[in-house]
Amino acid sequence: MRSWQRRRLSGSLLQLSMLSWHRRRLSGSLLQLSMRSWHRRRLSGSLLQLSMRSWHRLRLSGSLLLVH
Repeated sequence: MRSWQRRRLSGSLLQLSMLSWHRRRLSGSLLQLSMRSWHRRRLSGSLLQLSMRSWHRLRLSGSLLLVH
């Protein structure tokens, strides 16, 4: 094996490992992003539920006041 062949092989191996590392990093960041969006969705959903609940409570108290 000539030295340039060895160098080419090691270079391609390095590129491959870098590519796989990048892919792993990308997939990790994508996972984080999806988790974040999911959390945001859950948060907004719970906030919506809370506001709906408070709105219902307000309506209930209003109707009770009207009854009294």
